[in-house]
Amino acid sequence: MPIIGEQKLVKKLKGGCHQSFTTLFHLYGKKLYNFSYKYTQSHAESEEIVQEEFLKIWNKRDTINEKL
Repeated sequence: MPIIGEQKLVKKLKGGCHQSFTTLFHLYGKKLYNFSYKYTQSHAESEEIVQEEFLKIWNKRDTINEKL
């Protein structure tokens, strides 16, 4: 279950707030990198995964349900 502050960040992200996106990246980017590195064993591939996933989040931000 998301923390109340995270829900506010996601709501702002949906509105196109770049600062909220950056904050979410700093909260979860390294975790996603570490998770993907366990499977890929490649720094380059893990960085690419993080970039691709955060790009998807930005491009589809208006469809995110902030109440999850």
